[in-house]
Amino acid sequence: MKSVLTLAIAVVAACILTLTPARAQPDSDGCKDRVLSRMPNFYINDCEDKDFDQFVFAEGNPKQASVEGRARNRRVELVRV
Repeated sequence: MKSVLTLAIAVVAACILTLTPARAQPDSDGCKDRVLSRMPNFYINDCEDKDFDQFVFAEGNPKQASVEGRARNRRVELVRV
């Protein structure tokens, strides 16, 4: 009987922890979503915007391709309960 009660308490505690909403985490200053919507419980931890940058694909490959233009980098993290 004691083990059944312990199991029941563990199951109820697990359900409560699972259903508890994550604490709201504010985005870093000056960071916001521009194009894509964000998944629930994620926040922007860091961002960087550049008016001009270059990205090289397959660095070290003789047939390198690159793109140039405006760059927006977002570091998104999951809020942990």
